[in-house]
Amino acid sequence: MNIRLQWIFGMVWVVCVMCMGCQSGPKISPDTVAVVNQTTIKNNDVEKIYQSRLKQSSQPLSPEETLTLRLTILSQLISDEMLMQRAAIDKLTASDEEVN
Repeated sequence: MNIRLQWIFGMVWVVCVMCMGCQSGPKISPDTVAVVNQTTIKNNDVEKIYQSRLKQSSQPLSPEETLTLRLTILSQLISDEMLMQRAAIDKLTASDEEVN
């Protein structure tokens, strides 16, 4: 596993451990892989996207490619949640016209 992947995995693990110690934080279950403020991201969320992308792949992935894909998906879910929370704070919305 390359150093970048180890670093990403390590940071995700540290965030999860820190959040598990918070008394007022969200309920952490064994399926929780990340916490963004009070919102948990579950392994099931990552797995759904992973399976979808796996179906699109024409070749089987190596163990390192599998881990890279899962971490990339997790990173994207974390980023998306952070953006959604910031948009809610700033009261930003998109019209149907803007989305389509």
